[in-house]
Amino acid sequence: MGFKKGEDRYQVRLLPPAIEDYVPQNDEVRVIDAFVDKLTGIKFQYSDFAGRGNQPYDPKDMLKIYIYCYLKGIRSSRKIEKECESNLKLIWLINGLTPDDKTICDFRKNNKEQLYQVLKEFTTICKNAKLFAAELVAIDGSKFEASCAKNKIFTRDKLKHRIESIDYHISNYLNQIEKNDILEMQQERLTKEEIENIISNLQEKRAKYQELSEELEKTDDKQISFTDSDCRLMKKRNGKCNPCYNVQVASDSKYNMIVDFEVTNHTNDTQELSNMAIKAKEELGVDELKVVADSGYENRVEFDTCIENNIIPIVDIKSTEQGNGYFPKDKFVYDTERDLYICPAKREMYCVGQEIHKKGKKKLRHKIYKEKYRCKDCELRKECFNNQNGSRRILRWEKEGIVDKMKTKESREELRKRKGIIEPVFGVVKRCFGFEYVLTRGFGGVKAEFSLAFLAYNLKRAINILGVNQLINLITG
Repeated sequence: MGFKKGEDRYQVRLLPPAIEDYVPQNDEVRVIDAFVDKLTGIKFQYSDFAGRGNQPYDPKDMLKIYIYCYLKGIRSSRKIEKECESNLKLIWLINGLTPDDKTICDFRKNNKEQLYQVLKEFTTICKNAKLFAAELVAIDGSKFEASCAKNKIFTRDKLKHRIESIDYHISNYLNQIEKNDILEMQQERLTKEEIENIISNLQEKRAKYQELSEELEKTDDKQISFTDSDCRLMKKRNGKCNPCYNVQVASDSKYNMIVDFEVTNHTNDTQELSNMAIKAKEELGVDELKVVADSGYENRVEFDTCIENNIIPIVDIKSTEQGNGYFPKDKFVYDTERDLYICPAKREMYCVGQEIHKKGKKKLRHKIYKEKYRCKDCELRKECFNNQNGSRRILRWEKEGIVDKMKTKESREELRKRKGIIEPVFGVVKRCFGFEYVLTRGFGGVKAEFSLAFLAYNLKRAINILGVNQLINLITG
């Protein structure tokens, strides 16, 4: 049986194909070409040779390279350099240019904020194409490993331990010199000069650790890094602690398109809800917006800030007062009309005072509810609280109605949509694009990387929804 064979690679053609013939008319690379060519108003930086050597590459060509390669999951500047030499579609896109890896790397390094502006420009195109419903947005965060070794990050306790350990070794070496223990020096094969050099090196390390410790004491941070000063040790799903960045994303409910994102070094999500919700609302240009998030975003201060900005937060409320085997707050029913709670024993708990809890710059006022007879002779007393002489009390935030609405049937229905809106974003970026760690360092560099990754994601979504030709018409029209 014969097999299908290709053309003879040594056959000389009278009319060789043009570069234009390399790429089909409906290929996604044509969208990248049309989009970048249409960009205006963004001032890119490029290598200035001051009249020496070759002319610089057009920043738009460099941007085309990055968008295409991130779309294909290629991020290393050296791998991108190889693609420019061998990938026919990339050769078509940049007209056969072959920049070296340093030139490619420098473009990303020198255009951090500009790359974020490019993402915003494409978001505007998607808004004009009605790809955002602009009614419901899901917010979530994911941890991406930083370009930093774990042993290069120090906490206060770790620095203290290192300094104490160095002091101990210095003391031993000094005692060794003072006692002139010849036998021990012969066993270790160390001369007096060698020991003094070791002590000098240890003292230099101690001075460096002491400087870091003093710098850490002046800030509110609990960690400091030698390599990347912005990353932090974070616990991941596998239970391991690694240097990471916490990347927050807001995704629209209509087509799972990314509205906006933020790179943080917070180890959890409790302070991120209002910031991301406000950014999403401003980006979408709406007067009111609903946001859904998981239980990691539960924070009364954040809820209050959202309401002040005409944003309706819907968070999966998990935490309850008391617990530990006793009746949680959910078991106490609030009567709105009478302003009291009904406990599991069907007794009424009235407001007896107020407390003010200070959270950062905000003050949250809470009402205190207790049973009239201090829970005496209650058959459920042992199941309710562990204070022998006191009584169970319930705290109610003055705007607790916000939280109560999150527990309604309608809100639970909205929460069920959360996973389908936001989880695919991280799934595609991590699995399809291979983006599980960052190559750059510092907030600026990491933000530039995610600007490219999320641009590639939104570009892919728009092509799948609209098709290549329709999207090109929207861009060029």
